[in-house]
Amino acid sequence: MISERKEKQFDESQYEILIKCSDKGDLTQWNQWRENNQKVSILLEGANFISANLAGADLWKANLQGTKIIAAIVDRQTFIWDCDFDEQTVFTGKGLYLAKIEPRLKESLKINPA
Repeated sequence: MISERKEKQFDESQYEILIKCSDKGDLTQWNQWRENNQKVSILLEGANFISANLAGADLWKANLQGTKIIAAIVDRQTFIWDCDFDEQTVFTGKGLYLAKIEPRLKESLKINPA
């Protein structure tokens, strides 16, 4: 029996926009792109964000399976809701209590505390 290997769901262009905005500390371009592409799936599976400034980022419905978001900076405007994540997803950072994070993901954050 041949087992099918699931293709990683990762979009390099989305990742590059988010990293560029994060590096600048200004998520305006990312959020404008999200507003203009509401039906496009956010595919960040397996992405690594180290010290990734996500203050104000809209990650609604993003695929965050296996994503490592370490030492993230988030705020009250950060929206992480209805995302796909798994036991490999790590999310630590400053201000997590401020962000709008769905309850399922908040529960998993207890496994990977900041």
